[in-house]
Amino acid sequence: MSEATRGEGPTGCDWDALDARWSEFERALSRHLARMVDPDEADLLILEVPGFDDDEPGTAPYAQFSACDGGEALHTEVAGNAHLGSPFRLDEASSARTRQAGWAGADGHEKNWFREDPVSRAPEVAAGVVEALRTQFGVVHPELLTYRSWGPAARIADDLGLCQSAAVPIDTVDQRGRTTESFPEGEVHEPASRDDLLALVGGVLRLKFDRVTLEDDGDFVVLHQGQPVFVRVLSDQPAVQVFTRVVHGVRSRRGAAVELGLLNRDHPWVKWTLHSRSVWQSLMVPAMPFAEVHLAGMLDVFLMAMADTRHDLAVRTDGEVA
Repeated sequence: MSEATRGEGPTGCDWDALDARWSEFERALSRHLARMVDPDEADLLILEVPGFDDDEPGTAPYAQFSACDGGEALHTEVAGNAHLGSPFRLDEASSARTRQAGWAGADGHEKNWFREDPVSRAPEVAAGVVEALRTQFGVVHPELLTYRSWGPAARIADDLGLCQSAAVPIDTVDQRGRTTESFPEGEVHEPASRDDLLALVGGVLRLKFDRVTLEDDGDFVVLHQGQPVFVRVLSDQPAVQVFTRVVHGVRSRRGAAVELGLLNRDHPWVKWTLHSRSVWQSLMVPAMPFAEVHLAGMLDVFLMAMADTRHDLAVRTDGEVA
């Protein structure tokens, strides 16, 4: 990507800030679990990844927690391969790491991974679930999660800092490319290097777009509605970043910040940020493991959001469409 096209856009994810956000979420989850002490065992919490087609077999990753032993213990489960959709299933190496981390199940007797702990070990439970969601299932940011809760502890579930699942609008996404060739069923990879991931990402893009350019700095560029959209394979994390400038020349940075806050509130996947007087739209896609259908679907989510919001955003910020 040249300086002429890059402008003042993002140079990559702030990983220190991301680590801090995961740590903040882990502490909030620990506090919530410590309050799941209903003696009637009515407390239940589910964390899940929304936005995937319910017509397809299997689910996206989820974790669920329930009070047990009269409110003195926690029963915790994370989704096993028997329930997961094909893009999310763990391979043998990831399953071995999960078992080494202290999870049982995911076998002929118990379909999900599970653990049981006294409520006093809520911090360890929260840490184990965050590790599973982030490292094994590739959930890039805690704000990609939503929640459902029941029981007395549900009154404080807002403190998790997540959206309720029922409040998140779900769009059905066409997961096929522009060609007549579909993405292979169940293709999941663990790329050994950034070069491997570049090749996989390039293959997905060439199925979806008529023209794909690879710039000298390693960014892919595709065109959508006449403007460049950049797809970057990160060098320090197994993730793919999609981003583009959608508006430039905003009149008021303070007014623009208000508009972006509304967009970010209403869109759990796509994020908008203000750099100087330009608005950038971005999305992060986990890539360990890497699934073609996952990237293809999230690209559609990104482009749909771009088409639906950029002109109205330009009007509201008194700027120009980039």
